[in-house]
Amino acid sequence: ESLAINIHLARNYVSDLWPTDPDSQSLTIQWMAWALSELEGPHDALNRTGTPIDQQRLDRALDALRKALSDRAYLVADHFTVADLNTSAILMRPSYRKIAKADVAVGQWFERCTSRAAKFL
Repeated sequence: ESLAINIHLARNYVSDLWPTDPDSQSLTIQWMAWALSELEGPHDALNRTGTPIDQQRLDRALDALRKALSDRAYLVADHFTVADLNTSAILMRPSYRKIAKADVAVGQWFERCTSRAAKFL
């Protein structure tokens, strides 16, 4: 439900977190769904089974982030959006945090996302 809640809050209360144009809105939803399926889903499955992270699977997922961030500072816009919020929040989990920080391209974006000042409604 966090995906729906964050979209609702961004759309209705924090305008700079939700893009105004339809294409960017779709891209935002795409990144948020990707984060749930490619990062959070495997992480939760690993937690339930106690198996270690499949590094190859994680690298394939991080390649998508690396590619997206190769020519921009954030996933959708020229500033932090709800797409960055949801994706970086998943990477804050203990088993992913060190990996995200150590990755050159992802690490710089992750630092920008996690070190920014909180914004209150």
